[in-house]
Amino acid sequence: MFLFGLAVVTLLLFAKVVGFGFLLYDDYNYVHSNLHVQQGLSGHGLLWAFTTSHAGNWHPVTWISHMLDCQFYGYQNAGGHHFTNVVLHVANAILLFLLMQRMTGAFWRSAFVAALFAWHPSHVESVAWIAERKDLLSTFFGILTLHCYLRHVSTKLAFKIGESKKYFLLTMICFAFSLMSKPMWVTLPFLLLLLEYWPLARFLPETGLTLRGVFQGNFPTLVLEKLPLFAISLADCIITLSVQQGGGAVASLKTISFLDRVCNVFSGYGSYLARFFWPLRLAAFYPLQTGSLMGHAVIGLFIVLLLTVVCLRVGRSCRAVLVGWLWFLGMLVPVIGFVQVGSQATADRYTYFPYVGLSIALVWGMDMLALSNALVKKALPIVSVTILILCCGLTWKQVGYWRDTEALAMRSQEVCGDSATVENLLGLYFDETGKADEAFAHYEKSLKLDGNRSETFRCMALNQSRRGHFSEAILLYKKGFEMGPVNAVYHYNYANALAGNGDVADAIMEYQKAILLDPDSAESHNNLAAMMIRVGNYADAESELKSALRIDADAPQSRVQLAEIYIKRGQPQAAITLLAGVLEIKPEFTEARLQYGITLARTGKINEAITQLEMVVNIQPANSEARFNLAACYDAAGNFSGSVSNFSIVLKLNPKDFDSARRKAMALTQMTRWKEAIEAYGEALALKPDSVSTLLGLCNLLVGCPDKSVRDASLALSLAKKADELTGHNNLSALTALDMALAAAGQFDKAVVASEATAELADKLGEKQKSSESHRRTELYRQKKSFFQ
Repeated sequence: MFLFGLAVVTLLLFAKVVGFGFLLYDDYNYVHSNLHVQQGLSGHGLLWAFTTSHAGNWHPVTWISHMLDCQFYGYQNAGGHHFTNVVLHVANAILLFLLMQRMTGAFWRSAFVAALFAWHPSHVESVAWIAERKDLLSTFFGILTLHCYLRHVSTKLAFKIGESKKYFLLTMICFAFSLMSKPMWVTLPFLLLLLEYWPLARFLPETGLTLRGVFQGNFPTLVLEKLPLFAISLADCIITLSVQQGGGAVASLKTISFLDRVCNVFSGYGSYLARFFWPLRLAAFYPLQTGSLMGHAVIGLFIVLLLTVVCLRVGRSCRAVLVGWLWFLGMLVPVIGFVQVGSQATADRYTYFPYVGLSIALVWGMDMLALSNALVKKALPIVSVTILILCCGLTWKQVGYWRDTEALAMRSQEVCGDSATVENLLGLYFDETGKADEAFAHYEKSLKLDGNRSETFRCMALNQSRRGHFSEAILLYKKGFEMGPVNAVYHYNYANALAGNGDVADAIMEYQKAILLDPDSAESHNNLAAMMIRVGNYADAESELKSALRIDADAPQSRVQLAEIYIKRGQPQAAITLLAGVLEIKPEFTEARLQYGITLARTGKINEAITQLEMVVNIQPANSEARFNLAACYDAAGNFSGSVSNFSIVLKLNPKDFDSARRKAMALTQMTRWKEAIEAYGEALALKPDSVSTLLGLCNLLVGCPDKSVRDASLALSLAKKADELTGHNNLSALTALDMALAAAGQFDKAVVASEATAELADKLGEKQKSSESHRRTELYRQKKSFFQ
């Protein structure tokens, strides 16, 4: 019944997170924008999970967990990912209760410890933050490790050696899974030694319970028994430090001095103790304030020493108090700040399991006090229930702060004041919501607070790139390079800015650097291929695209670019087959459908092309490229009305599109809408006055229009003369237009000379038919007749 109530209340407290979205605080990096995770479970994904150092961590089990979520919920369904977190938290609370009851046999004390674990506000961060799945998984497998170890001990004491070995093997496996979720549990072998003292009591002397007694009896044997666990822990420490240093996450002594680290350690312990007993002002980020921690450190050190002395004294009669206190101190060692990772002073997520130690010390200590004080004994149940109710209320409120990135950042500012990290987070939020100017202002404020943040320079540069300010973005990226280690993503984004600025050669080099650091980035291979296509290096571009497709077999953008290569090589049918395959996988991918329509048109499949292009413009009415090609297809199909309509829309979208203006005029001519055609030709010439074809098109219309009311021989003659001059008096079409315009203007003698020159040029070029036509016109001109009567 208790377990049911524990599960239900916990689910209710965290239920609203299912309606929350992804946070820009690592959730995108872990799930929403992570291609490897988005694809769900796959052979390639599993290999990546075990070999990547993405996000500055090595936690393959966590990556696999996120992949499973994407497999079931889809990568865009944040609610599903949140639900998994809540379920894991409930499972951890239940496993903790079962563990405590099994170890101690104390139902109500175990129940309180489990309930406090499930409902303490400090644990909201680990549950409501999708990217902190690693905390939940690490604890899940960590508690399972403790369960397996208890079975190992119980079977060993019962002389069931075979079963004992089996359970110790399971202990090692669960421990490895815990560390492959997050390296928080590297201190587990030491925790097991504490549990040997209490509640297992496997190495206490026959008399007395002094601290000295801990190191007597069979202690060396128990340490030797745990050597495989120490070896696993050491290996994970080495891997983690290597990965984090390689990713630039570990701060050097130059950045944070040894004295600052020591101060942060004791200040941190003090902060964690305060937030356990008074969890009112919790935040997602507590900035590290170097150089101003001495006072807090002294207070923290005093509290730690005082409580240690108290626990040592109380521990003589209540071992649980001492074990709980050392449990708390020891499990925080990996994250307390000796090795500083990131720029936070402390983090609520680090307390997820260490607070269990404090809960044990508190509960067993109060129970011991109740044995000797009747008033305490009467008040204890009421106080316990009140504490849990207050925790539930605070947790419900704290969950609300995780509803979105802005709320989370604003709460952090409210609790801790301004910090560079929070300002950067607000910048990301406003960038994501399309408020680029506000975002940039927050980035600038972030740099004022900390001018050495490479991450902020990258965000500012991305902000500028998205607005098309590529030169400014490039300068910002270069400043970011000076700040410290740069990862593959940085090189990739820098390359994008260079590409946008037209610096193709430099962009190629940066994409290659990004691939060197992260060979599994399909986006880097894809964009590198795009640059190689621009310089005509189709062979290498094809190789890069095939690399991208090996990483993401269904990558639509890579397939579209590969189709582009086939088109440029004169293999349109291969391109059509490839694009059709893309649209089967991703029918909403309009870029592929546009390319498919254009390629169909190039192979003469006009009606099929029209169908595809109409689908594109229905989805993207303002897609000028699709509109232009649809208009051209209508033109080819003889649907001049559709052609004019779409060319007109293109001109509204881009009034300087000369080709659309010229082709609109031609289509209007085909429709015999003479006046509109003349006006359209005029608009085209306003955009490109030296276009010979446009000059001649308008000239011919003004000379030979069936509607004589729109003819204008004088204007036609000036257009023909200009076209003839532009072509160096050596163009048959221009000379033909000139002789007809001269005749239309009544200048027959000059028309005769011009037509004879036309015939002479036609003979020279071997154009017999045009030569014959010129001679016929010459005869008309000699009779004082124009070609168009």
